[in-house]
Amino acid sequence: KQVKILETPQEFYAKIMHGIEKSQRRLLLSSLYIGDSPLECEMLVSLKKALTDSTRPNLTCTINLDKARAERSQGSGSGMIDEIIQELQSNYSSNRLRLGLYNCNPNRIPIPFPPIPNIRPPSTVQSLASQINEVRGVYHVKYFVSDNDVLLTGANFSHEYFTSRKDRYILFENAPHLADFLQEFNDCVYDSCEKSGQSATATDVQEKKRLTDLTNPPQSP
Repeated sequence: KQVKILETPQEFYAKIMHGIEKSQRRLLLSSLYIGDSPLECEMLVSLKKALTDSTRPNLTCTINLDKARAERSQGSGSGMIDEIIQELQSNYSSNRLRLGLYNCNPNRIPIPFPPIPNIRPPSTVQSLASQINEVRGVYHVKYFVSDNDVLLTGANFSHEYFTSRKDRYILFENAPHLADFLQEFNDCVYDSCEKSGQSATATDVQEKKRLTDLTNPPQSP
């Protein structure tokens, strides 16, 4: 009864919006990117409303996205997220909403992967630099957590995935252990992300060990 399979993109979007509306303690969003169509804007407006709701003073939200994909000149809602963060920092606790942009530079990934060449496109294709560098690797972990409800998916938070592009959506209702695990994982990834106005911390030895230990648990004898 705790595990449900969602059938349509519309159910996926509705579940996210419902999770934002009802959440009292935590919201975690992890995706390749967030789009910038009216549906994504509606989602972010709802998120802002939730975080400024005086009846939910303990609610916090962390959003982790891939840096290269989120910073493309078009098709990204990260700019709107930055605006919401600035407003929250001016009027509320600065920790209520956090946005992490994960840079999959092979020298900074805290999990062992085969070496990937550092692509530096010529000046004639500088406009494609982001797309070319995405070949080297992207942050591709996708989930949504509202308090103790967990939605694992292969879908991004974007218009086509909310309307017509069907993917996998597995909902775990009232799963505190899974939600707590993703909270810890989410925090580790955020600590390894680039934040606005801050230098990246992925080379920090302690954070490398935390994320490596979390993603590679010891084997049972």
